[in-house]
Amino acid sequence: MRMLLTCALVAAALPMVAQVPTTTASGQGTAKVTIQAAAATLTHTDGRFLNFGTITASSLEQKITIGVDTKTTADAFSFTKDFNEIANIVVDPTCNVLGGATADTILLPSISGNTASSTSGAIAVGGTLTVPAWALKGSYTGHYNVTLSYPLL
Repeated sequence: MRMLLTCALVAAALPMVAQVPTTTASGQGTAKVTIQAAAATLTHTDGRFLNFGTITASSLEQKITIGVDTKTTADAFSFTKDFNEIANIVVDPTCNVLGGATADTILLPSISGNTASSTSGAIAVGGTLTVPAWALKGSYTGHYNVTLSYPLL
């Protein structure tokens, strides 16, 4: 009899539990992503340099010009970049080769490949070397910088 009474109480309590009022709350989350441009690369072409060759000392100032279209004597770089990013390419305007203020090389860069819509291109660097009168004999080297940049975001 006790068992029957317990079952009757549980059965009577079930409809009351089902009738308890409920409340619902909802919220909104946020998802975020940042897509940045691919990193740029700038690579110097192996074996290439701005080659002014061999000259003989003179009592007169000499100017030697290497055009950017000269494939054997102009310097060369290649670059890659993100599609549709406008690349800013800067070549130092001068390069001190002979160690004197009057012996600067004026650099003449040329860029092939559309820096806005392509993902790669080339940079050729030519220049004009001014050699002062009676320059001392020797082998001379100078360095210059080439920079490619664009915003990553």
